[in-house]
Amino acid sequence: MARIGYSLEEAVSDLVDNSIDAKADSILIRFVRNEKIVTGLMVADDGHGMSRDELLAAMKFGSENLHDREDLGKFGMGMKLASISQCSAMTAITRQGGKVHAMRWTNSSIDSDWHCEEIDPAEVGQVLSSDWLGMDVDDCGTIIVWEDLYDFSRLPGEPDKAISDASSRLSEHLGLVFHRFLERGLNLKIGAVVQVTGDTGIETPVVALNPFSYKATGSPGYPKEFIVNLSDIGSLTMKAHIWPAKSRDPGFRLGKGKVAERQGFYFYRNDRLIQAGGWNWVLNAQAEPHMSLARVQVDLPPEYDHAFSVNVQKSQIDVPRTFPEEVRKSESGDKKFTQYLADAQSAYRDAGSKETDFPLVIGSGVPPAVRSKSRKAFKDESGSYREVEFTWAKLPKSLFFKVDPERQRILLNKEYRRAVLNGKRASANDAPLVKALLFLLASGDIDKKRITKGHQQWLDACNQILLSAVGDADQ
Repeated sequence: MARIGYSLEEAVSDLVDNSIDAKADSILIRFVRNEKIVTGLMVADDGHGMSRDELLAAMKFGSENLHDREDLGKFGMGMKLASISQCSAMTAITRQGGKVHAMRWTNSSIDSDWHCEEIDPAEVGQVLSSDWLGMDVDDCGTIIVWEDLYDFSRLPGEPDKAISDASSRLSEHLGLVFHRFLERGLNLKIGAVVQVTGDTGIETPVVALNPFSYKATGSPGYPKEFIVNLSDIGSLTMKAHIWPAKSRDPGFRLGKGKVAERQGFYFYRNDRLIQAGGWNWVLNAQAEPHMSLARVQVDLPPEYDHAFSVNVQKSQIDVPRTFPEEVRKSESGDKKFTQYLADAQSAYRDAGSKETDFPLVIGSGVPPAVRSKSRKAFKDESGSYREVEFTWAKLPKSLFFKVDPERQRILLNKEYRRAVLNGKRASANDAPLVKALLFLLASGDIDKKRITKGHQQWLDACNQILLSAVGDADQ
């Protein structure tokens, strides 16, 4: 049953769905590694856990769907199918009311007449008390353990790089899919743990990636709400947005890849993003660059589940046959949806006020008070500005920092994070003084079309001085 069409990101998202359904406040995703290879992955939460009967039903293939209409889980198969698509053994350890229960699926147990193994709580109870959890699961909580990950078995000798690459993809995907929950305070982190020593390193918070987070609309009068009338189904409200042209906002770029592929419909179900982009037959050209600024937000009511089918991976919506035609006919006041599409094209072609005219301010990665002071100090008369993001990233050891103009951010070398923090706890907004000084030092490079040889030498010298200071602080 391996390779059922799930990517790693989609499979982990299915487990996060279950954690949110269990009313978890904190969710931790941890890669498990030894010196040579990534050996597993764990997803832990502080939700309400499961009784033995609930766990047995959750582990059973072909069991009745236990989800309510308001849940993110839909088919009752996600935990099992998602897990088996990624690994050869999956163990669920849960605690409810202080009682521990655990069960396991393996490839061999599936081959052996679909036998789900029940594990003695004494064998696994200590996992729920591990220091690496960083959350209170003394009374309730759940951990899903994947062993022998297929994607990582082919990467011996590179566990750090494999974890770094996978964590980056996971963070972007989860930040987008669950951005509404993260914006409401969900604590979702990604980290790693060394199998033998238990060393954990730094956990990285997943940051919300909102596809509608622009500061100012790209076309006057937008967003607009259009009503789609679907016979035998009901009416559906769509909110049509037009992004400002040439935006470097992370919410516009949505990670790596072509921005043009991000245009189209954004379907949500119970606040969870299912489909991020694509026109579902409303337009013939699915990634026409002139439509890059057009995004349409659609919240699907659970009672429409029968009409708007969701694939098993929860990444795509199959719309009703009449949907494309009815969308094209829909109106918002005296404006038709076809005019919205024309307005989005015009905004792209005309570009209007260049966003690069807006001043740069300190963005995410520092405390809110610092960001607020930066906006007040640097914003222009219209109140417009562009935010520079700060991110700890894997960089060559010869660099303390690097400017990333493409994504409008300043990267700090995570190799030196401990030295910079000097014993303080790592967090999304740590080292505000260092980040603020780097902003004043290097933010001007964001808009440079090219770096001269002399300026590059100056940047290299800045890096060497900062590396020297970090070395002294680390001694």
